[in-house]
Amino acid sequence: MLLLVIQMVKSKKKIHKKRGDMIENIFTKIISIFLKGLVILILWNWLMPLLFHFVKINYGQACGIGILAGCIFGDYYIELSNIIKRLEK
Repeated sequence: MLLLVIQMVKSKKKIHKKRGDMIENIFTKIISIFLKGLVILILWNWLMPLLFHFVKINYGQACGIGILAGCIFGDYYIELSNIIKRLEK
């Protein structure tokens, strides 16, 4: 009986850890989406008007460009979580 209770407690801890990892992954994805849009916005507004005389874009347009490029070329961004994992090693 005691072993059964111990196993149940361990399995609940694993479930809570999996939920925590899932929440952390979702949070990381949301942060990376905002950062990608910001990077595209800064680079576009810095380079494109000077080099090609394109107009400046806003944040929503930058996110749209990022989504479009991701659809066309695949997921070419380095995920923020991968960068964090590399820094932790």
